[in-house]
Amino acid sequence: MVHNDRMNIRDGVWSSVREGMDKLREYAIYGQDPICDFRQYMTKAKCRSLKDVILGPEEASVILKCMISLFTCHSVALISLASIYCYNHEDLITNPNYYLIIRELHATQEDSKSVRLSWKHPFYRLVDSYEVQWAERHSDQYTVMAVDSETTSVVIPDLNPDKTYKFRMASVLPKACRLEGNFLSKDITFKLVPSPPGPITRYNIDVFEPRVDLWWTASTGFVEKYEVVLKDCEAEVVAEVVTEETELSIPFPIINNKISPAFNVEIYSLAYGVHSKPQTERVHVKDYYLIIRELHTTQEDSKSVRLSWKHPFYRLVDSYEVQWAERHSDQYTVMAVDSETTSVIIPDLNPGKTYKFRMASVLPKACRLEGNFLSKDITFKLVTSPPGPITRYNIDVFEPRVDLWWTASTGFVEKYEVVLKDCEAEVVAEVVTEETELSIPFPIINNKISPAFNVEVYSLAYGVHSKPQKGKIKVKDYYLIIRELHTTQEDSKSVRLSWKHPFYRLVDSYEVQWAERHSDQYTVMAVDSETTSVVIPDLNPDKTYKFRMASVLPKACRLEGNFLSKDITFKLVTSPPGPITRYNIDVFEPRVDLWWTASTGFVEKYEVVLKDCEAEVVAEVVTEETELSIPFPIINNKISPAFNVEVYSLAYGVHSKPQKGKIKVKDYYLTIRELHATQEDSKSVRLSWKHPFYRLVDSYEVQWAERHSDQYTAMAVDSETTSVIIPDLNPDKTYKFRMASVLPKACRLEGNFLSKDITFKLGPSKPGNVDQIASTITSTSFDLHWKASEILVDHYIVKISGDSSFRAEYKTEDQTPSVRIENLEVNTLYQLDIYAVRGNMKSEARTEVLKTKNIQVRWGCMMTAIMAGGFAAVGVSAFAPALGAFGFGGAGIGKGTWAAYWMSTYGGNVASGGLFSTLQSLGVVGLTASAKAAIIATGMALGCIVEVV
Repeated sequence: MVHNDRMNIRDGVWSSVREGMDKLREYAIYGQDPICDFRQYMTKAKCRSLKDVILGPEEASVILKCMISLFTCHSVALISLASIYCYNHEDLITNPNYYLIIRELHATQEDSKSVRLSWKHPFYRLVDSYEVQWAERHSDQYTVMAVDSETTSVVIPDLNPDKTYKFRMASVLPKACRLEGNFLSKDITFKLVPSPPGPITRYNIDVFEPRVDLWWTASTGFVEKYEVVLKDCEAEVVAEVVTEETELSIPFPIINNKISPAFNVEIYSLAYGVHSKPQTERVHVKDYYLIIRELHTTQEDSKSVRLSWKHPFYRLVDSYEVQWAERHSDQYTVMAVDSETTSVIIPDLNPGKTYKFRMASVLPKACRLEGNFLSKDITFKLVTSPPGPITRYNIDVFEPRVDLWWTASTGFVEKYEVVLKDCEAEVVAEVVTEETELSIPFPIINNKISPAFNVEVYSLAYGVHSKPQKGKIKVKDYYLIIRELHTTQEDSKSVRLSWKHPFYRLVDSYEVQWAERHSDQYTVMAVDSETTSVVIPDLNPDKTYKFRMASVLPKACRLEGNFLSKDITFKLVTSPPGPITRYNIDVFEPRVDLWWTASTGFVEKYEVVLKDCEAEVVAEVVTEETELSIPFPIINNKISPAFNVEVYSLAYGVHSKPQKGKIKVKDYYLTIRELHATQEDSKSVRLSWKHPFYRLVDSYEVQWAERHSDQYTAMAVDSETTSVIIPDLNPDKTYKFRMASVLPKACRLEGNFLSKDITFKLGPSKPGNVDQIASTITSTSFDLHWKASEILVDHYIVKISGDSSFRAEYKTEDQTPSVRIENLEVNTLYQLDIYAVRGNMKSEARTEVLKTKNIQVRWGCMMTAIMAGGFAAVGVSAFAPALGAFGFGGAGIGKGTWAAYWMSTYGGNVASGGLFSTLQSLGVVGLTASAKAAIIATGMALGCIVEVV
């Protein structure tokens, strides 16, 4: 191109250009097509003549030559009619670069660190390529990016957040057409801010709490937080909340029992202390809350009708409009009523005509929303009218019957006729009544009932039926919705859903629906109405899913609503391990050895948690195997008799549900040891035992019964006891005894942990104590009497033993509890064991320790008696053993005794053959016990020996 301040254009140059351009236009519009292919109309002759016209003057500009070179018959360039019309040679004079500069350059933010530049090509696509140039706002250091000539959009990456940049585009011409100038677009500026959030994907306005629940799309760039501003219809801010999530519940105030029917929501992304542009949207309460409720009509008189209604929930409207027209007309009459009104009379209607009525809710001006918030039309005919609408009904699926209540007709009525039809339009009942309420039984076929009924109620007067009052009634949703939906994990990627059918099987089929927890994109699976369980495959491990079931009614019974069960959620985790296959509890080491079945899914490791009866963790171990030995502590010399084991699979950093099991020590360690019995007396037995190893029990139960009976008597004893007396038994009976170990309450285990039975027969009872008064004890004899045994005995046995090797046994002749024992040593302790005997059974011994009396010798009397021959009966030699008391012993003269004193009177020189010598010899020789007793008896008879205590 040529700029008019740099080139002096001679006369006649532009006249040629104009002529050429006129021909171009002429050729272009030849086909009368607003967008045409230039080559379609240009012949070679026309092409040459066009060149001759335009290229004739030598002064024609270089750019025109370049343009014409594009228009040769060999060119593939397409030129539209619009482009030709846009070519204005006047612009070449005032703005010669106009057709070389890109058009409509603008920027949009891609994310927090990049910007997308978009533009339109120059007219006629004269450039070879483009250069994108950018720099910070106040800098002249531009960064340059080359892009090809077909591109109209490019992303500039790696920019600094919160900075303002300037951008421009340079057109690069073909080498043959290089011209002076840079052909730059104007600079545009753009400040990088956080990317705004995406649109709101879901919302809910709860007018009862009240609150707004919002879900929105996350920002595409870096975001620290989101700020949500909630404004009411009056643009008043009602809530401001900052959150890190893309969902939020925002409570808002109720003022004068009213809430705003709509809210303006502004959501900002926050990053680096900067707010993004807001994502602005308008949300409003459900139409249900803006529409009046329960609109109905009653005839006031022959020309007027009363409309009545209930306000919308929470009184969201500013006023109402009542609208009515004849049934088939669209020309409504309108009456405005204030927002406090709930009833109005519509006058001046035509008798015998049917009218339709509806109510429109008028919102506050500041809250105008799309839609008219109209109630449904209701119709009414001003005649002796049909019955009013059904006001209440109940379908009892158990009797079965339908209970109906309806509004009376406003005109004269003799009776009402009610027709009940099922979903298939089959009449199941017809009843005539004079009342406005009725119970109608209906049949059950193949254990199914119709889930809905069509009801027609007619007024009857003068033998004529009115038009029917129709209604469709259905069983309660409760009977149409599946029951007890629950999930169990099949493996790491699938879940089994199970449920119970609705009552009376009212549905035709089911739909299983599932989605990820925060998604509304449900996958649907149809299953037939006989199914109560289905496996959902190909789920993502470690994701939480929500599941629900929809009941599909027979086609003829389609009802409003989807009859959905409540959502249940389930998180897929690693498949748990299989059951424990084997275990061993070693109470001596102590340790638990475990074996279990491997998980069916992918597993990295297993974690085993061991808890005692009190649910206290005693060990936690991680392993890669399916077997493990776990040591555990002994506390106060006790171990837990049972353990709760939890085995988890670990994968992706997530625990599976546990495989739980209860294990216990061997019964051997829970049962008492070495139980035995001994008889206490004729009616009681003492049981003794040893504790189980490691004292695992909480207490014991002693159980006993007669040998051939199963009726055991039980006695509780504490866990420290090792012996107990069983009283009040029957003498001469054989009993069986056993011990049960009672575990701590927290460790209740199956089984009674009983010892083996032992038997014991009650024999004769132990004899009573020796009667000290009736018995006689002398220096050489015992004349014993004792208390007889409590039961009949054959005889008694008395065993006696002394300090030396003396042992003797005496047997009574009969049941008399007495015996005489003679020829005992003087002043000597004896142990006596007295037994009662019956048959071959001997009682326990009654043990007594008795001592014979001592004697005192009057030696003067003794010497005289000896010398005078007072002991002639036995001879002096027979007295020898008794001399030990006087010092004449087997080892010689005792030191410090009377014999020693006597010996000293001889001056140490005892003559042989004398009395002293004879007595000394007798002391050494000794005699029998009976001889001793005889000597003592003789001495006592002569008064020379006296018994002393």
